[in-house]
Amino acid sequence: MCIIRESISGEVPHLKRYAVSLTRDRAVAEDLVQDCVETAIKRAKQYEPEMALRRWLFAILRNTYFNQRRRRQRLPFVEEGFAEGQLPAMSSNQEANVALGEVQSKLDCLPPEHRDVLVIVVVEGSTYEEAAAALGVATGTVRSRLARARLTLRRELGHEPPAFGGDTEAAAEAGGGRLS
Repeated sequence: MCIIRESISGEVPHLKRYAVSLTRDRAVAEDLVQDCVETAIKRAKQYEPEMALRRWLFAILRNTYFNQRRRRQRLPFVEEGFAEGQLPAMSSNQEANVALGEVQSKLDCLPPEHRDVLVIVVVEGSTYEEAAAALGVATGTVRSRLARARLTLRRELGHEPPAFGGDTEAAAEAGGGRLS
């Protein structure tokens, strides 16, 4: 039991980064990680050593997050500290905050499977293989989801990637409807 607790404590920084990417709020993320660790310790007997610990913990964290989110949607939501007419203070770096907010809102619009891959690979810095293990999918699936997530995010932010070899539609018309 002590070994699993020590191993879990080594994964807490990874869990925190993933939780922040899901919740977009550090305080809520801290609570989510605490709930995840508590659940993991309670269920330590269910953990199988041949399973990757991070994958198991990420699954617990993700399930906890979605369960809490569903629970909040069923109950009337009242955000504390935001009485009518009170707005949170913005830092002096408003342009960066606006840009970050735009990226976060576009990231929230991605399908969950694309967003999860993007967060685990780009934010967490995990390899494709580690992400595949954490999400329980094939490495090729991670690669394709990541490519789609990046492309969608670029498009949504107005940063269209250049077409390979110039304008593909014009090339198709000039070539009789087929690309060469």
